Parts: sequence; structure tokens; C-alpha cells
Amino acid sequence: MRTRSAWFPLATVCGLILAGCVTASPPNPRDQAVNQAWETYCNAGYCEGARGSIVERTDSTLTVSINGNVRYMTYTVSGGPAHYEARVTPTADQGRTQP
Repeated sequence: MRTRSAWFPLATVCGLILAGCVTASPPNPRDQAVNQAWETYCNAGYCEGARGSIVERTDSTLTVSINGNVRYMTYTVSGGPAHYEARVTPTADQGRTQP
């Protein structure tokens, strides 16, 4: 009995791998500053030791999830492309009030 095996040419495999790398865009420095500000705020006690994550982002608000509980944060970004700084704060009622 003869076995058939399918082999992709090495150039095809390398091309597929490189295409995935080339199309990935670098992270936005402004978004990185907001992400860092959120992580710092969460780790400073707001998340009470639980894992928190950003669920949604608009131009000035974050919707975050902390152990499945939704909270709302406002944020501001200052600086420029060389060095952005962001600050996050919970909305009214410790972030329970939707902006």
C-alpha cells in the first residue's frame, strides 16, 4: 500500500509565516499608555487582588471586567508620540455608574 503525503514547498511555508508577521501592526503608543495606567491602577488595589481586563474602549472611557463584574473608568492622555502619559479614574459609585 502506498502512502501519500502532502508537503508544502519550503518557500510557501516561509511565505505564510512571514505574511502573518508583516501584517501585524505595532501597538499604538497612546493605547499602550492607557493599558499601562489601567494595569497600574488595578494592581494598586482597585481590583482587590483579582484579575481585571479592558473589555471595551472609547475615546475617553474604559469598560473593564473584574472577576466578571463590569466597571467603568474615565481616562485622560497627555504628552505626545514620544512620551504619552495616561491617568484612569473610576466613574461615580466606584466605577459602577456608566458614563
